[in-house]
Amino acid sequence: MTLCAAIDIGSNTTRLLVAEPVDGQLKKVMEQRAYTRIGKAVDKKGAIRSEKVEEVGEVVGTQMRLAQELGAKEFRAVATAAIREASNGEAVAEAVGQAAGIPIEILPEEEEGRLSFIGATKTLGHPSEGLVGVVDIGGGSTEVILGTVTGGVQSVRSWPVGSGNLAEELISSDPPSAAEIRRIRDRIDDIFEGVEFEQPAQAVAVGGSWSAPCSSTRR
Repeated sequence: MTLCAAIDIGSNTTRLLVAEPVDGQLKKVMEQRAYTRIGKAVDKKGAIRSEKVEEVGEVVGTQMRLAQELGAKEFRAVATAAIREASNGEAVAEAVGQAAGIPIEILPEEEEGRLSFIGATKTLGHPSEGLVGVVDIGGGSTEVILGTVTGGVQSVRSWPVGSGNLAEELISSDPPSAAEIRRIRDRIDDIFEGVEFEQPAQAVAVGGSWSAPCSSTRR
């Protein structure tokens, strides 16, 4: 059994997935997440604060040790919107990588979408034919990816909006009030006004913003 580990440093959470490749699919062995909330630790100059960088380095280091204890042999750690958009993003990735003992790759939007598509279609648990649409809602960005399992990704579209920055800007109460929920829905309607996509044969939603199970399929 060959186990692989992936660490995803997002705007709200830092997530670890340990999985076993089986017949072209991924069999989840262990998943763990920490609510690091990098997107809320940015100063007025757009830089991620040093104390948050130290915290994330410790979290990623812990997740690396968990994966190693399970027997993982292959590792990849990536960072998405929060670090990608920070003014000190490259320095943050380097510092976290040094603290954790693994290189941190900052994903461009296109590559983030491509990997989201592969991850979603590799864990469906059933064959999928025709066009597949993957919606990946993160804390700081949202991607919509179209493609096929056999042919790969055809298109990636990304918007700098996610559950984290919407909540930060528009929600002040816990739980959110009806008025706040309406404001969020109105904002989303404005952002996606006029956006059209080819109708896929199957749509898959992924990301921590989705309630358990974290991914869903619809026809």
